[in-house]
This record gives sequence, structure tokens and C-alpha cells, in this order.
Amino acid sequence: MHFLQATAFLLAALSLQSVSAIPARNPDRTPAECPNTRSSCKPGESGVLRVPEMRTISHGKLSPKIGHNIILGKVGERNYDQQMTFHLPQGAKKCSIMWDQGEKREFIVKSSGLVKIFPTEAGAGSIGTADFTNWPQVEGDHSHLVTTVDCEEKMSFNLSLVNDGSVKMRQDATNGWYIEYSY
Repeated sequence: MHFLQATAFLLAALSLQSVSAIPARNPDRTPAECPNTRSSCKPGESGVLRVPEMRTISHGKLSPKIGHNIILGKVGERNYDQQMTFHLPQGAKKCSIMWDQGEKREFIVKSSGLVKIFPTEAGAGSIGTADFTNWPQVEGDHSHLVTTVDCEEKMSFNLSLVNDGSVKMRQDATNGWYIEYSY
């Protein structure tokens, strides 16, 4: 077999076994959605909640003002953290905390974008991390699983950058934090 033919054959064979490291968006991830107009889910239903309430945490104090965009920063010992809150329908059982970026987005990361997620209880350890670093440059839409937890009707989490840097993202129907839940 000629060298070029062998190389082409080898590349074709390898491509059949390759797996993309970039997460793919699954358009059919909620086959039976729990309508947002109802306050509870029925067995077999699932749903998605987007654009959580976002509050700033500055010098350890939670702001009463509710925003909707991701704005995190860290320089040395100074942190600009946030708390995100989701209000889930009664009966939701398993919650996947996720973030995504749509084809169109307003998304900036400077230096590190590694974010730890904590329950709001004092002294609670991290339940997961989301790494926003380098993702603004990646074309296309992508979803990222952070962690899966048991649902509660009100779920709040503190968000904090691990290293010096900043993350800014306008949250909307295709960008930002969200929760997928099932009954």
C-alpha cells in the first residue's frame, strides 16, 4: 500500500473512534417539560430554569439588589462573588447545575475563569467547579455540566473565582447558569 493511501486509511479509521472533548448541546434534553405556569411537576416531567436571580457578595455581605448577569472578580484577597438563586416547582427531584454559551453571546473572561460553587450554609464545602477560561473564543453553542444535586424548591449557591481574574456574561435564554430538573 502506498504511504499516502496508508495514511489516509489510518486517519479514516482513527476518526471513527474519536470522541469530541467539546460538550455538545442536546436539543432533546427535556422530552416532557414541566410547564413554568404550574407550581408543581407530575411524574415523568422535567424542565429547565434559566437566568437565576443574581446577588453580589461584597466583603462577605449579600446585596439585597437582584441582578441577572454573571459578574465575578478576584484580585489578591479581594473577591467580587455572587449568589445565584433558582425557584423550582414542587416535586422536582434531581437537579443538574449547568452553564451554557449560545452562538450569540456577551461573554468576557480575563485571566482565570475557574469558579467554585458552594451551598450558602456557612462553612459548606464546594459542590463543583465551572471553568469559563478560554470558552469565549470557542465558536458555536456549548453546554457544560457542573454537578448534580437533590432539588429543593429554593436553591441558592455562592459563586467565587478561585484565582485572580474576572468573568462577565449576559444571561439569557441561551447563555449563563441554568438548572435541568426531573421528577
